[in-house]
Amino acid sequence: GRIIKSLIDFDSNEELLKKIVKFTPHLIGIRAMTFYSGFLHDTIKYLRTSLDTPIIVGGPYPTASYSDILKDRNINAVAIAEGEITLLEIVKKMINNNYEFLNYEELSSIDGIAYYNPNEKSENPLSDNLIASIPLNEHIKSIIKTPFIQE
Repeated sequence: GRIIKSLIDFDSNEELLKKIVKFTPHLIGIRAMTFYSGFLHDTIKYLRTSLDTPIIVGGPYPTASYSDILKDRNINAVAIAEGEITLLEIVKKMINNNYEFLNYEELSSIDGIAYYNPNEKSENPLSDNLIASIPLNEHIKSIIKTPFIQE
């Protein structure tokens, strides 16, 4: 894998695209905060002019607005909340599937992910113990205000 940071490793969409093309990843993950939502969508739109590599987004903006993000058909999936476990599951399945991105059936088996499927509801809420990358006790659950915890 490789981590590429805007304004540190690249200053334009063109530079980012060159770095991605040179690396040839099987999957692209992008983290975004709400303040940078326009930058996220513009960048992904630009990347899609040359790449068909699957793109998963995560971070505060995608977690809070996954249904809006999935209106952008350039994005394949959204990791909701802490995405480390979710991303690990996706990567393991891709490795076992000759690096092909997951189909709808495979995506539906992964907790903590939302994706666009024109044929059915396409979001899987997190199970209680996967809302964060650490186990949650009742006190932490009471602090976190999320629609994914059923009281």
